[in-house]
Amino acid sequence: MTTIASLFLSLALSATAHAKVIGSNDLVVSNGGAVNLPHQVREAVDTVGLISMGCTGTHIGSNLVLTAGHCFLTLPAPIGDNYACPDITIQWGVRGDRRGLVSRCLRVVSLQLDRESDWAVFEVDRAPIKYSTVNIKDRVQPNQVLTVLSHPEGRPLEWSRRCKMLPFVSRGNGPRSLHHQCDTQPGSSGAPVYDLETMQVIGVHNGGFGNNVNGAGTVNYGTYVNTLPWQRIIAKARTRGQLRPLPGSVF
Repeated sequence: MTTIASLFLSLALSATAHAKVIGSNDLVVSNGGAVNLPHQVREAVDTVGLISMGCTGTHIGSNLVLTAGHCFLTLPAPIGDNYACPDITIQWGVRGDRRGLVSRCLRVVSLQLDRESDWAVFEVDRAPIKYSTVNIKDRVQPNQVLTVLSHPEGRPLEWSRRCKMLPFVSRGNGPRSLHHQCDTQPGSSGAPVYDLETMQVIGVHNGGFGNNVNGAGTVNYGTYVNTLPWQRIIAKARTRGQLRPLPGSVF
């Protein structure tokens, strides 16, 4: 068990090694009660959890958690469903010295990892009462104000402050990728990218590129949630079947 969890952790952190702080570090450490965060952000903190393999996930309702596909995969893979997730857990409410509910992954409902999409939805045995709403219809507008809650380097919850969407820059990821300037670090992968006004999830954070010289040429990127196949995901979440090993899994 320890060996499997440790391997997932090393894979997840190496995959997010390019997550970036852009310019100066604006990350704000949440205190236990999150009272040092703005009210609208505070309402979302209980929906964000620290996944045992070293990523961040968001409860989106019905015991379903949204995160990045590369948290589970070591190589690109087409969309697939109903995978086993041995020994993976997620702990909610990790803020300051506070530690909350621990949930166990029952199965990966669906996931995808390619140059245009990097996402996963997995089911847990129990989840917080609160959940974040996913905006599956609207496209983010240029310069729209965003924000991110995540667990950088596996630390207790941190907030990116206000940040903005950036114009698309081709660096190997697909043209449908969400580019943003919200500060992240390894361990932030899978974090929710929120529209700060509505606090609805509009993206899943995936990584970053650039040299961070005063933020010049440095970009973080993610997957728009309105590009996910939600009808398929919901249908798969409602059905049961024999679990398959993850693509490339040796377990």
